[in-house]
Amino acid sequence: MTTFFLGNPLVAELLADPAAFKERGRAYQLLDEYFAGLSVDTLRPLLTHADTLVRHAAVWVASELGQQACTLLDDVITLIQDEDRFLSYHALEVTAVCADGEYLNRFIHIPRALESRDEVIRTLAMRLLTRADEAQLAAGHRQAASIGLSADVHKEGLLMLATCRLCNPDDVRHMLLKDEPVARMYGVIAAKHLQQRHPELLQLAAELPDSDVRRFAAETS
Repeated sequence: MTTFFLGNPLVAELLADPAAFKERGRAYQLLDEYFAGLSVDTLRPLLTHADTLVRHAAVWVASELGQQACTLLDDVITLIQDEDRFLSYHALEVTAVCADGEYLNRFIHIPRALESRDEVIRTLAMRLLTRADEAQLAAGHRQAASIGLSADVHKEGLLMLATCRLCNPDDVRHMLLKDEPVARMYGVIAAKHLQQRHPELLQLAAELPDSDVRRFAAETS
């Protein structure tokens, strides 16, 4: 006997009228269906749908599913560069959770987001890098050359974060005072890790010209 999931008509409802689906808060019901066993593969075509609201619903559900959504990671990653903040934001969240194990090499998309034109996305990338484990940071360091012109800054910053328990505060201060904005972002992330022993580093970050770095320095951990 085939099990019937409410998620099937919910998907049909989403496709039929995405705006009404959003207004009725149906995405929460759809999420429950995935938790109940609806195949996450049914999200795949929704993540690439032409309608933005359909993609919104799909990427939000994926972000709430945690590691259940990891098989969708490559589909989700395509949304990171989208100019729609909602899509980019939740796609980064999925990537941070799922870029592990066989998907470890996808982690590079998190440091790449430090160069986003959107300050909210840059700040999210800083938060996600703060929570990243050593394996993710080391994988990012190995792949930093793929980022392009700022590859050397990313390599230095990711190596610093991967070994942050051994960080020399003078090295962090040096990063904070570099000319490149991305270097200062890595500096404030490292300063967060050292804030118990070296609170003066966050104080320095709070005086930098970058508004996103200043706000990040002021955030409580």
